[in-house]
Amino acid sequence: MPSPIAGGWLHAGGPDRPPHLLRDLLVRRIDAVPGGGEIVWAVRGIGDDVLADALIAAAGRGVSVSLHVDARATPIWADDVMARLSAGGLSPDIERHEAERPMDMKVHIFSHPEPSALIGSYDSIGEHSALRDPRRRLDDLDRGHDLLIEYSQPALVAALRDHARRFGGTLERLRPSQNRAAEVPRTSIFFHPRLRPRIVDAAIGDLDEDARLRVVLARHLPIADPLFDRLSEASARGVGVALIGDHLPAPLASAGARLLRRQPTQPPINMSFLLIEMPGAYVTWVGDIAPHGVHRDLLVRSTDPELFAALSERFDRIAAETATTA
Repeated sequence: MPSPIAGGWLHAGGPDRPPHLLRDLLVRRIDAVPGGGEIVWAVRGIGDDVLADALIAAAGRGVSVSLHVDARATPIWADDVMARLSAGGLSPDIERHEAERPMDMKVHIFSHPEPSALIGSYDSIGEHSALRDPRRRLDDLDRGHDLLIEYSQPALVAALRDHARRFGGTLERLRPSQNRAAEVPRTSIFFHPRLRPRIVDAAIGDLDEDARLRVVLARHLPIADPLFDRLSEASARGVGVALIGDHLPAPLASAGARLLRRQPTQPPINMSFLLIEMPGAYVTWVGDIAPHGVHRDLLVRSTDPELFAALSERFDRIAAETATTA
């Protein structure tokens, strides 16, 4: 089921995949860490009893468990799960960052069986708009398109572990460490907030008419985001542009872009990625491709053809279930 990529694996969840696929993946990773090992998570929150029980069991067998969550992103129904974690002995390691920058990133670090980091769009909280009825929260999460990228390169794991444990204040984006990418061959990971956040916009601006660009947009992207302007400009100068998303501005179609607009009844898209295909070159961007404000998040740039191929397949799968509007 997972797709091999350079230095790791791509795990994708969606309506075409088994229920609880990504949740169960995290549970297996938790269960594989022995006493004396370490688990470090930085997530918006934890709203799943199965994950909570696995983390409590890990702490009980001597695993160091550090959970960093954003209290503002945690819906009321998840407070019971957080209380469950505290009752299980994890309260000293739960940091509810209410005064810091809003957190959209999902980082899961495991020390065993080998050091690894899983990053991406999946968490057990989900989008608030899809979770008004607590009884449907896990069903909603399982219906949506999500992903986790698993990396095992020591340089990436170490950088992501440090980032997960570091919570700066209002000047966080000024730190040199915040503005340096974590890099290994074919992969760079950028940390947000940063001084120059619109990295993907610049990459789109450099494309010429022999490029092809495909984009999947998470449902929370504002329709007025500057990314849409850059895509419209690229399409107008001859770049092949196709987009899938919930809210897509009409001027993009006038510029020649192909728009595939999701309907409210279709499974939600929780992930964002952008695929650039040029003669002899492939570039993949995953994560915070359209940063807004000073949210804490991640952006991956990859020239790995295997990651490009795996996400190209996901694009085609999502496109097949989406109505074409232009």
